[in-house]
Amino acid sequence: MSLRIVLVLAMLLVAGCAAAKPGDPGTATTDYAWLKQKNLFDRFDTTARDFSPLNAYLLALAVRAGDMNTSDQAATLKAWGFRKHQPIIDRNASVYAYVASNDRMVLAVFSGTDVRNIRDLESDADALYPVQRDRYSRASGALLHRGFATNMDAIWDAVTKEVKSQAKGRSGAPPKPVFIAGHSRGGAFAMLAAAGWSQETAVPVAALYTFGQPKVGNVEFAQGFAALGIPYFRLINERDAVPGVPIKIGNLGTDYAHAGVVGHLTASTQLRKDPPASSLQFFVIDPDHYMDGYLRKLYTVVTEPKRIDDPTWRAALVNATPTTSPTTQPALPRPPF
Repeated sequence: MSLRIVLVLAMLLVAGCAAAKPGDPGTATTDYAWLKQKNLFDRFDTTARDFSPLNAYLLALAVRAGDMNTSDQAATLKAWGFRKHQPIIDRNASVYAYVASNDRMVLAVFSGTDVRNIRDLESDADALYPVQRDRYSRASGALLHRGFATNMDAIWDAVTKEVKSQAKGRSGAPPKPVFIAGHSRGGAFAMLAAAGWSQETAVPVAALYTFGQPKVGNVEFAQGFAALGIPYFRLINERDAVPGVPIKIGNLGTDYAHAGVVGHLTASTQLRKDPPASSLQFFVIDPDHYMDGYLRKLYTVVTEPKRIDDPTWRAALVNATPTTSPTTQPALPRPPF
């Protein structure tokens, strides 16, 4: 394979994992007032282990908060009712995450690629030489995207320590359930976190939701992850190209594969469960990959349940039990874009 082809491939993989950040063209607004709905996460169902459309939307909002600066992020999480909040940042590796908790749950959220940072771009393109990491998978033959694994290594100890601390129950009470989420490259980090914490039983992982997530490892890794039994849901917006990468080119790379249950948001804003792979056409980065597009469609879906094809998923939304009095239930914030 010529150097030129390798470079072209790297550019494609870089584009494939780019995520909007405040100030980028894909971000429609930097006014976050619409997000700061008081006690919003009172509506989150911490007992749900099957797919919850409402939880998916709330976690998508939490991921959007991951693109904020730390002061806006702290103010938003406080408004939502999270008493503890700790950003986890490694600028050398260009990895951004946060951990937040209230009395009922813990959030571990991972941000996507910053297209302005060359370290992010180098990491995203580092798929041609996969690696083995027992920390994330001890499944036989499991291989991981080297860039994702190496960058996650940089914050592993810090994020694991913080999640354990915030999940710890009071006075001998059971630990709080941990919900993990991420967009784009952050979805890859979220999957690695869920895998590592679950195989060590170090953290009570309740569910993993990702948005526009690329593939993280080979078939053996995906199978090993599935065997952990983590409720895992991958949201894909229309023709978002990122879930289709990386791919094996000649003898470089590996046979990358996905795990989890797919929730596909169609062009007509229908939510489909595990559609046939042949019906998914991954070839649009902008605008289908940006988080704003996911938020816009998920809001429509949760406010119009008829758009949900699967009857079980639809029933989970229609029959959701309020965690507070219906008269005090916080309204869902509507995306202004």
